Amino acid sequence: VWILDGFVPAPLVGLLLQALPPEQLAQWSHWQVFVNLLAFFTFLLLMRLTPLAGWHAAEHMVVSAIEQTGRLDEEIVWGMPRAHKRCGTTLLAGILPAMLISAPLWHRMPALAALVLVVGWLMRYHTGWWLQQHFTTKPPTRRQLLAAIERGRRLASQRGLPRPRLSPAAVAWQRGFPQMAVGVLLALWLLGRVYDNLHLWLDWARWAGH
Repeated sequence: VWILDGFVPAPLVGLLLQALPPEQLAQWSHWQVFVNLLAFFTFLLLMRLTPLAGWHAAEHMVVSAIEQTGRLDEEIVWGMPRAHKRCGTTLLAGILPAMLISAPLWHRMPALAALVLVVGWLMRYHTGWWLQQHFTTKPPTRRQLLAAIERGRRLASQRGLPRPRLSPAAVAWQRGFPQMAVGVLLALWLLGRVYDNLHLWLDWARWAGH
């Protein structure tokens, strides 16, 4: 975004950091959509390059094998799709058009913003499947798949058994809420540090360029 900022009339860095007055944010609303989508697809691309996308795919393939065949033979699991209709990516696909596109356009083009919001929600299953297939999952390694199969077998062996009663704190920990909260707080702290020092870094880069 910083590189592109010098080639377009819009203050892209200010839009990315939400560091502009409200009237300017409204003035550059279409560029705000561009910045939002650029940041989002950069995140998706980085996720696709990490091992997390392979683990994500292995999880989906094991779940699909259990649901469709009731068996977890390796050759069966390999034939299962990487995308799954109940993945959280589907919910995300329904919400993101409202956040990334509709919100910036709401004050200047409310009809278009409302249309994007409604169509985005109605198309969430198709969009979610596409995002999973191309970004949030990738073909797992054999080690990832075998590990997922082993976890799937453990879960299958526990069907019908009484579940232990867990405290609310233990349930929250198992569902990952504290871990996500810590990740969000760390990210916000890091972004705050970047924002506080960005003017120094940009001034240094311009000075070094001269």
